[in-house]
Amino acid sequence: MTNSFTNKLTKKDILTYFEVDEQLLSKNVVASLDKLFPIEYNELNFKEYQEYMTLVLQILNKLSFDIDFDRNWIVILQNIIAKQKNDVVNSLKPTWFRNDKFYVIDKKFCTTNTEVLDWKYQLAIRNIIFSKYLFDVENVYDFGSGSGINIYLINQLFENIKLHASDSSKVSVEILEELNNYLGIDVDYDMIDMKDKINIDVKSNSAIITTSSLEQVGRDIDNFIDFILEKKPKRVINIEPILEFSQNNEFDNLMNIYCEKRNYLKYYYSKLLQLERENKIKILFKKRTRVGGLFIENSVIVWEVL
Repeated sequence: MTNSFTNKLTKKDILTYFEVDEQLLSKNVVASLDKLFPIEYNELNFKEYQEYMTLVLQILNKLSFDIDFDRNWIVILQNIIAKQKNDVVNSLKPTWFRNDKFYVIDKKFCTTNTEVLDWKYQLAIRNIIFSKYLFDVENVYDFGSGSGINIYLINQLFENIKLHASDSSKVSVEILEELNNYLGIDVDYDMIDMKDKINIDVKSNSAIITTSSLEQVGRDIDNFIDFILEKKPKRVINIEPILEFSQNNEFDNLMNIYCEKRNYLKYYYSKLLQLERENKIKILFKKRTRVGGLFIENSVIVWEVL
């Protein structure tokens, strides 16, 4: 029996929410959005809710949340070499994105007709945000590049942007080498741990981006912020879980517990607000993304150094 879904999240909803005119987007981005939207979903019934809560409590009660990122990136590296130019986006999908049964939309626990929704929605948001905020820069520095998906997406959007990427994982840097070798993407790369003091040059008219990578530094964010204040890029884009945006509801409470257990990013937005009060930076945009997986809904923050 086919499920009947009663709620929809449409392309118009999302573009309006992120304050983006569709005419700003490329034909390929619009086509990918048309393929994803509308996202149809139902809120969980009581039995599904019990199943969801049992699952999340089992995960939260795990003794360890350590992730071997190199092991995940090795899978990506093998995918790129094996598939080369065929289905690049899915080749770059981290292994923790699965076709889960439960998702969260507008803080409602739900089921949906869209497979691997968390991954597909993140791609959509990145394409929208990158289109809006990178169109007038000449260089992009992706910190915590991981699977290299941002490098690929930005290269598809803006062929003239010079790409720079870094990660603390040697395997991730090897992925960047393969993107260069197999796909002809011209990208400079370095091994950088964002917790440490960062010593690289940043060219003029540049943007710095992080997506689900700054979360890994926990409270050790001062070196990254100091680096940006010193280098003064044109724009900074963060797509990360921001706990300061949490409210007192069931999902946000679970997200807070999960992020605490994982030692995820903390006090970043609070520090940005303090810098804005000191007239050192200006926050241009800040919103949650509206869709998340079992525990995490990212937020978008765009800011600039004054």
